[in-house]
Amino acid sequence: MTTQQHTFPEVESTLEQGLTDMSAYYLENHLRPNPGKTQICSFHLKNREAKRELDVTWAGIKLENHQHPVYLGVTLDRTLSYKAHIQKDEPRTVITKAERTKQAIDNRHLLHEHSAVRKRLGSRSSFLDTSEALETTPTDARTTEWQKQWNSLGSQAAQWKERGITPDECLATGHDQPWAVWKTLNRLRVGEGRCKASMKKWNITTSDACACGEPQTMEHLMNCTQAPQCTGDDLAEPTAAALA
Repeated sequence: MTTQQHTFPEVESTLEQGLTDMSAYYLENHLRPNPGKTQICSFHLKNREAKRELDVTWAGIKLENHQHPVYLGVTLDRTLSYKAHIQKDEPRTVITKAERTKQAIDNRHLLHEHSAVRKRLGSRSSFLDTSEALETTPTDARTTEWQKQWNSLGSQAAQWKERGITPDECLATGHDQPWAVWKTLNRLRVGEGRCKASMKKWNITTSDACACGEPQTMEHLMNCTQAPQCTGDDLAEPTAAALA
């Protein structure tokens, strides 16, 4: 149970009210409250109130205040700085590092030159096992990876670039237009959208014929005689012809 208030009395009052409601739920469902094992704590940055404990009772028993509760293996503290958790975990880290060093250099160690068994499932492996340290900024690394994937697309990438799509961390042109317009622009730029050909492929419709009689693909929508026509250059701007 959590609450956020401006003063300690407000916090105490809210918690007690919540516990009263919980007691009614327990009684209705034939459960027994256990205030003796229930702990409370507060998180704040008021150093003057660092030693203050919450005065909350449940079923007539004052609840225990805990300065460093453990949640999902993480030791919390009043300011949520995780200093208590780091100090608690530091000796274990030092011991583990020393043991690994001994395993690597001491041929008398039972696990000397031992290689860990490879995990059967990739999903069981931590991403840290396959990650590498970045030599550039995260932004440059992402852009470089996108550029590699972009270059592998060949003519399709060239077509996208002509229509205003580039491998950069910025929005494509036309982002100042209403969402429905910008969404349609981007679908025409990349050639993917709800055209009749795609809907037939998805088994939504049985025919891919356009109103003009031709197969309705995303490329056809740009040149259909029954609708305003535009080119890739119009999409890149976008011009009035693309927005029509």
